[in-house]
Amino acid sequence: MLDAIGAGQAPRIGDRDWGDRWRSSPEFANIQEDIVRMKSQRMQEVGSNFKTDEKEYATPLWHQIKIVNWRTHLSFWRSPNYGFTRLFNHVAIALLTGLAYLQLDDSRSSLQYRVFVIFQATVLPALILAQVEPKYDLSRLIFYRESAAKAYKQFPFALSMVLAEIPYSILCAVGFFLPLYYIPGFQSASSRAGYQFFMILITELFSVTLGQMVAALTPSSFISMLLNPFLIIVFALFCGVTIPKSQIPGFWRAWLYQLDPFTRLIGGMVVTELHDRPVRCTPAEFNTFTSPPGQNCGEYMSSFFQNGGAGYLAQNATDMCQYCAYKVGDQFYEPLSFSFDNRWRDLGIFAAFIGSNLLLLFIGSRYLNFNRR
Repeated sequence: MLDAIGAGQAPRIGDRDWGDRWRSSPEFANIQEDIVRMKSQRMQEVGSNFKTDEKEYATPLWHQIKIVNWRTHLSFWRSPNYGFTRLFNHVAIALLTGLAYLQLDDSRSSLQYRVFVIFQATVLPALILAQVEPKYDLSRLIFYRESAAKAYKQFPFALSMVLAEIPYSILCAVGFFLPLYYIPGFQSASSRAGYQFFMILITELFSVTLGQMVAALTPSSFISMLLNPFLIIVFALFCGVTIPKSQIPGFWRAWLYQLDPFTRLIGGMVVTELHDRPVRCTPAEFNTFTSPPGQNCGEYMSSFFQNGGAGYLAQNATDMCQYCAYKVGDQFYEPLSFSFDNRWRDLGIFAAFIGSNLLLLFIGSRYLNFNRR
């Protein structure tokens, strides 16, 4: 081809350059006329139409939510290792805890054991945070790539991550609740068991949204995992069980105790389990003492019980007194400043923490962009 037009090694064929021949040909003139005609026709078509709004995204928000949500659910379904590992951890810990406290009786020591079992629910956030944060971080990398092409907004991405976790949260809550609750022999009444399951389910959702919120506010999962121990320790330390409310320093008791989600979790579950539960001390749990001369045990302890003293006497008519520190479970948790009347209030406040997590999650995903490209 180069030789034919005279640009190669061979001499040019003819006395004129092929480019000059083309520019002076009638075909070139026809092409120019066609271009001018198409340009004028297009300008007339554009001028006759109303001006359309120029939008940043080609599809509306609701369409983005539907498509991204379906795709995220499909992605979770195609990642069975993520869901199975999470479910296995829940069931394994619940089984170990339930078998360690197998069929508790009504003794005084069993009151403390029941609180220990309930306190195991605070392990869930530590497990879930370690799994949710890397999952969110990896999905966010894909979102950064697709958001650069204006495929969808930040809100559909964050919302789809929350919705995709809900089925797995319900399944894990069931797998954790059944062994943890029924193997130790907790109260089986529907009003008690139903409330406890709701608390476990809210704990699941709270932990998921907390992990996603922390991941949204940090540049990578490595940074977010550094915050997890601090959060879990603070939550467990100021919930009113490890340190009773009355013994927490006033500065922390005034605000951190009230803002601690575990305060609502532990308080609601403890009072639901121990309320009106009778206590029967074993022989080793009785406090034995002798009443003063001329008085039996009932006469000697009457003023104590009349003034609201807890516990009961095994025998009132003798001078060898056997005293049990608790008569019902309410007397065990009242020094912890828990109240059965506040259990639904605590559930509502605990659920409200999910809303605060979602608010911070959506704000972080909207205004914090850690994409380095």
